[in-house]
Amino acid sequence: LPTRVATWPAPGWRVVACDVGQGDALVLRSGPGRAVVVDAGPDPALVDGCLDRLDVTVVDALVLTHFHADHVDGVSGVGQGRDVRALLTTAVAEPPEQVDAVDRWARTRGLARHPVVEGELLHLGELSATVWGPVRRIEAGSVPNNSSVVLAVETGGARALLLGDIEREAGRALLGELRRRPDFAAQARSFDLVKAPHHGSANVDPDFLAAVRAPAAVISVGADNDYGHPAPSLLALLRQQGYATFRTDRDGDIAL
Repeated sequence: LPTRVATWPAPGWRVVACDVGQGDALVLRSGPGRAVVVDAGPDPALVDGCLDRLDVTVVDALVLTHFHADHVDGVSGVGQGRDVRALLTTAVAEPPEQVDAVDRWARTRGLARHPVVEGELLHLGELSATVWGPVRRIEAGSVPNNSSVVLAVETGGARALLLGDIEREAGRALLGELRRRPDFAAQARSFDLVKAPHHGSANVDPDFLAAVRAPAAVISVGADNDYGHPAPSLLALLRQQGYATFRTDRDGDIAL
């Protein structure tokens, strides 16, 4: 039998990057049978399967970093047979068609969107998180991508930085916040894992990735995608900066 089938989920898991193809869905343990889910991927069945494998029955919060389809089209799978208790999102409600679809789903669950703001502190069971971004609306590049919710998370002693789909401009803005805010700067020196932005796109700020350098990076990416993700230049940059890199397209679900 394949070893991963016999030993999954990993004992003591704290953060799992689900293999949902070309999209993002991360599961953060907040208690026995409970989790915070960050993004839902493009396919309800894929995120539902990942949560089933982790025995998650209560979702203390679903966080949607932004409203692109590869992050939100799987929301119904998050709620399949589970109690979803809160919906946290970016304040930038674009593109409108995906926002409307999320709102329709949320109404069926009795939920309302709560847009998070920079510096907001979240306490959900065993999990705590600080909202690092979005810092502000950035018109350069992709507005939705650069408006991604960025979370610095701690759960059971494990620390992770989740970067959504931020691009170079948002990375540069976050680097400015690290220099301005001692609380962010202190957290930046403690991460065990960084979720690489935008499925391994080359459009990143290298100085920001150096400033939050962690032992490991995970890239949530689909096999044989049409975007060239992950970019060879991004993989080389992560190697140069000392990250060990893991990829859902090759490794499947990945647990910290």
